[in-house]
Formats: sequence, C-alpha cells, structure tokens
Amino acid sequence: MGIKTINLYFKWLLLICGVVAFILLTIVNYHINEEFSSGIVYYVLSLMIPFIIVLNMILLIYWAVIRDLRILIPLLALLINYRALMLIFGFNLLTSVKSPSENITVASLNVNYFRSGADVVNVSEVSNIVARERVDIVAFQEFEENDYYNLNEIKGEFDYLPYCTADFSSFNKTGTVIFSRYPIVRSLNISYTGTKNGIVWADIAIGRDTIRLFSNHLHTTGVSKNMGEGFGYIIQDAYKNYGLRALQAKRIRHIADTSSYPVIMCGDFNDTPFGRCTSILMGNNLKDSFTEAGKWAGGTYLSRWFFARIDYILVDRKFVVNEYKTIPEKISDHKMIISKVEYRN
Repeated sequence: MGIKTINLYFKWLLLICGVVAFILLTIVNYHINEEFSSGIVYYVLSLMIPFIIVLNMILLIYWAVIRDLRILIPLLALLINYRALMLIFGFNLLTSVKSPSENITVASLNVNYFRSGADVVNVSEVSNIVARERVDIVAFQEFEENDYYNLNEIKGEFDYLPYCTADFSSFNKTGTVIFSRYPIVRSLNISYTGTKNGIVWADIAIGRDTIRLFSNHLHTTGVSKNMGEGFGYIIQDAYKNYGLRALQAKRIRHIADTSSYPVIMCGDFNDTPFGRCTSILMGNNLKDSFTEAGKWAGGTYLSRWFFARIDYILVDRKFVVNEYKTIPEKISDHKMIISKVEYRN
C-alpha cells in the first residue's frame, strides 16, 4: 500500500469522524433537558459528549492548519451546538470579578472522607482553603470522621463557620454537612436506604433574608467499582444507577419546590450537565453558576476525566452570579468549586 493510498484513507477517516461527531453532538444538544434523555442511548452519548467536543476542536485546528474546506464540518458543529459547548467550557473570559458587600461566597466539595490520597488525611488543608477563600457557606459530601479526627475535632477546624447542620452527638457516620457563617434557622438530613448517599438542607438567615441551601450527594455511577467487568455490564449497571439518581433528584426537587425561600442547590450529583438528573434539579427556576460565570474547562472530577463536571452550585434566578471558580489544589478526588452570588429580591 503506497503513501498516497494511506493518505487517502486517512483523509476519508477524518472526514467520517467529523461527520459522525457532528451528528452525535447535534443529537445530544437537541435533546438537552428533554424526557428523551432518560433513555440508555442518550445516557451513553451524554457521557461521550466531552470527548466528541474535543474531537471537533482537534479536527477544527487540523483542517485550519492545512487550510482544508472540511474545516466547515467541525466549525458548524461547534457553532450550531454552542449550548452543549457552554456546559463544559466557560466563556466568561472578559467579565471582571465584582466584589459587592452583598456577596455570599458558597463552596461545595465532595471531601472523599477527607483523603486526598490513600493515607493522607487533610482536614486542616481543606479548612485552610475554605478560610483563605473567605467562604461564607460550604456544603460537604462524603463527610466522615477518621482515625486522626473525631467529629468534634473536625468541627473545631471550621470554627470560623460556627453554624453547622450536623448533630455531632448522634451523627450518622457518613453524610452531607453544611457549615455556615450565618445562623441556621432549621435543617433536615435525609439518608437514602441502603446507601451512604443523602442530602441535607438548611434554611439560613442572612440579614433580613433567608435562603434554603442544599448539600446533595446523589447515587454513584458505579463505574469505578465495576472496572474490569466488561463494557456491557458497566453500562447496564451505570444506567440502573442513573435511574436511582433520577428518583432521588425528583425527591430533592419536590423539597425545593415547597420552600418559600430562594434556593441554592450544591453538591455531587454524579451526573453530567447533559443528564436528566441535573435537569430535574435545575427545574425552571435555578441557573448554573458555572455557565453564568465560569472560565475555561469546568471539570470537577479528578480521578478519570478532566472534562467530567459532576459537581454543581445551582442558584435561584434572583441571585446574580458574580464569580465562579474551581480550586486547583488536589484535596480530594473532586475539585472544590466556589461561587460568589448576590441576592437581588
């Protein structure tokens, strides 16, 4: 086989990849937030979307360099499907950071049992970052005492946030917790039977206003524990867990809908921005802090995929998002995310 033949095959292969990437990206973009997204085909496609977008970008750059008209394929794919692109890339590059006195700084982190590695316990490091960033309210998931810190000692590390949802005298080993600089009027922990997952919500008094903030940890995908079991089994089990998450999301959304206060929805959703669970939690009255003020890639899960965004801070539309950022330090298998929001009633 000659070099010319190989080049011809290569060009055709790239063309086919470009057309397929165009079609798949358009399908998912068209069905974002629709009931169709509950199907297993869409679920698989939604997991692939970050890679499909990156493929389109690579083809765009390659065909631009060699000045090939086929550049129109990935260019149109990205322009037509800009909505999907904005869910994993933040384009708020020219916006200046506003710091009005009314800002509320909210953070969310799956602390991975306060372990950044197999034997590294980092309660103090997490606490130092929260203090450094002047966080007013932080939502934690996978919160647990360990051999080095009991629950009261962990609480002591965050004593600059004096209000907490956890009843440390009868705390249920692992859970979701909220620490706040502002008084917590009422709160409720809800655990899901048979799992370590659950939610906690808190009504928090901020000046003359009250907000309801959620710390959520939805059911796991199960992908990590099933590695080596075969692709078909992994997908089937992940899709079953996807259904469980959707039920949990509906329950959370019902609680949010009963609140007379503006809602902030934080946590590890274990779902992509294209997923049905994220759509359910957003409803019609919440907006994504990342799409409002995020910059560059929005990935929050460190262990596998740089573009895997599964942690969120969703806010009521009465909030203005003045800043969103991810913390670069590796303090968990998730990144800490922080949003500065201003309530405008």
